[in-house]
Amino acid sequence: MLLPIVAAPDPTTGDPSPMLGDPTFGAAFELFPHADDGTWGPPLSPAATWDAAAGQVALAFAGTLAPGRYRLLATWDAAQPAVDAALRELRPERVARWLRLELDAAGVLTLSTTLA
Repeated sequence: MLLPIVAAPDPTTGDPSPMLGDPTFGAAFELFPHADDGTWGPPLSPAATWDAAAGQVALAFAGTLAPGRYRLLATWDAAQPAVDAALRELRPERVARWLRLELDAAGVLTLSTTLA
């Protein structure tokens, strides 16, 4: 699973300002399963790695994920925030995204385009 990290544009060039260091440092990523009956499953904590060239965080989960709805929560340590080259903090400090995983025709788990 990939989580794009888009930095603020550089005020002089308009290009995204590069992140300084690894924004996964001091970060916590959790994936919460959400069942059709409205109950929550225990959170899954993936290993996170930063791909600076692509500007994204890759999340790797131990074991197998199942089809269903999930809420991804990413939080950064306020005392040691991820910053860009102009020392602007990555905002927001907490990112939450809903997603649904489903099996495609070949039986491969893929990210759905809908939550329903």
